[in-house]
Amino acid sequence: MDAREMVSRINGNPEGILSKSEFIEVLAEAKFELPDEFIEQIWNIVHIPTETKRNAEESIDAKIAELYPGQAIPVWSVEHLKITCKEDLKDPEFLARFIELDPVDREEIIIAFMKTSKIGKKAIKDTIKASIAKIWPESCSSCGCVSALSDMIALEILNNNKLCTVKESGTILKFENGGWSEMSEIELKATAQEIGGKTGVTNKDIEEVVGRIKRDKLISMEYFERRPELFMDANGDVFNAITRQFEEVTDSNVTVIHKIGAVFNPTIKPPKEFLDVVELIIPDEMERKTLQEHVGSCLYRKMLYDKSIIIYGKTRNGKTTFMQIIEAVLGEANTATTSLQDLSKNFRLYTLWRKLFNFMDELPPDAVRNTSAFKTLQGGGRTTIEQKYGIPFEASLYAKSIFAANLLPMAANKDDDGYYSRIIVLHAPNTFLTEEQIGPDGLQDGEYHADPNLVDEIISNPDNLSGILNWMLEGLARLNEQKGYSLKLTLEENKARYDAMAAPEGELGKFIDMICYKDYSGNGLVRKADLKAMYEVYCKVVKIPSPSMQEFNKTLKILGHNPDYRKIDYTEKPVYASYDAEHKSPYLIKTLKLKDGWQTIMEDLQRLADGVDPTTPRPEDPVLEQSEPDGGQEVGGAEDILKNSGEGQTEFK
Repeated sequence: MDAREMVSRINGNPEGILSKSEFIEVLAEAKFELPDEFIEQIWNIVHIPTETKRNAEESIDAKIAELYPGQAIPVWSVEHLKITCKEDLKDPEFLARFIELDPVDREEIIIAFMKTSKIGKKAIKDTIKASIAKIWPESCSSCGCVSALSDMIALEILNNNKLCTVKESGTILKFENGGWSEMSEIELKATAQEIGGKTGVTNKDIEEVVGRIKRDKLISMEYFERRPELFMDANGDVFNAITRQFEEVTDSNVTVIHKIGAVFNPTIKPPKEFLDVVELIIPDEMERKTLQEHVGSCLYRKMLYDKSIIIYGKTRNGKTTFMQIIEAVLGEANTATTSLQDLSKNFRLYTLWRKLFNFMDELPPDAVRNTSAFKTLQGGGRTTIEQKYGIPFEASLYAKSIFAANLLPMAANKDDDGYYSRIIVLHAPNTFLTEEQIGPDGLQDGEYHADPNLVDEIISNPDNLSGILNWMLEGLARLNEQKGYSLKLTLEENKARYDAMAAPEGELGKFIDMICYKDYSGNGLVRKADLKAMYEVYCKVVKIPSPSMQEFNKTLKILGHNPDYRKIDYTEKPVYASYDAEHKSPYLIKTLKLKDGWQTIMEDLQRLADGVDPTTPRPEDPVLEQSEPDGGQEVGGAEDILKNSGEGQTEFK
């Protein structure tokens, strides 16, 4: 068999164009023993765009002529159909070959026929469709292969992807890697254009593709809201976050769309390096438990407890490290990054829809003025969600928010109890420094070595993620068991705590006015260690976090007191912070002097911190060492302190 006969076999097969395997058999019969990659080139020529096809054909022609001199050059299938299609659009042989082509080649043939026949594209398509419907009615109705080009492309996309559309919002979901994720319309349109070719499809065709796919399979959001405790782990296995067991979903009305980044294995414990760093970031035990409970609540898709958390502390305090690890456990596709202030802006609530976790690093310090959207989000009820260029719809949002702030934003409305009651502030007082960031005097109080590789080392080990997932589920279980967070504050205490951290100089200034008076003559000399130790007792009484030394220094500067003055060979002993006695050159505050009666105030504060009413009769306490009388101002006692202690308020959960 020569080449011409081989081409005749290919183009004249009454059953339509040969399959690839049959094509290779014909080549073998014709003794075209070509390399596999060259056969692939020849086969794929029908899929090459028109403008490059001529070059490819010339290259293949030259190669065949070189290998098999004297044999006829084949005419390939699509080119043959372009020539023969003008003879009869109703010819069964032509139609059989046409059906087997992909949409791009079909479009090329139709365009070629338009040029020679001067018949419009729609008329040609209608003629072909009617002809095939007449010859093979079942084939046409079942596969729709000669319907409009948009239908051809839509079928191609649906055959290669598992898609569904949320009927309430019009959102397209795509199933891949064992879980459902959103497929944006721009992504879908790009896929349609890739299949149809840049010159082969119009904008109208692409819009029709999107509409066809959206109508193909509708699903109600109720299907994936029905079981809020079910999640899919990284292996594609469904587990129950409440029972902490695997579960097989048999209800056809339940769809698990949230696939997290960790593998569920209830036997694995959280890694020690993770627990250690969390303890350094949030030293207070009750605050640390509250953080664990909050991130655990991300694994239940309802707002049972209407709280958001703000982690407050200076820069490099480890909060971003913690959030990156939690994001790896939950999966990036399940997280959002919307700030507290931006929740009231148009379309921002849509960014939280179907998300488990909302984390905003570096929360802006701007005052929070419009709190309605935030309170609606935390309430957990159904709300209207607007999407850009999409239809508004109603849904419940369940993303749990954690905001990180170096400066806590002030509440614009101090009487907005609804805002204060929905915020829990956790204090991250420590600083983590790399070798390059450590000062010449080494690490100071509240400073720790930072490991820049810590996040990668933790999240690169699947067992670590499984252990941290179990740590989060433990927090969720405790939250549900005690029906609230471990950090329990009254509403008034929480407001005072928030406002104190939003303007820390206010509380320290209030304490200094209580215990000292200002002396700019240079005769003050209060040990900074004494002042800080006494202020820590006050912080415990008013239930605000004690500042680190760096924060304490910064606030002293704001109040106009130099925290960096030292006096060589200072002989006066500390009056409160005995640990500072070993320092022969202690830090002193030159502009402050302790008031007469400061000991009584500190005794009462200490009893309040220990949970004892200072007005209660008591055995004689040891007398604290006093400084020399200085003729300072007289101060009030326990009654003044109790006035500021916030006792007797309604409990804040």
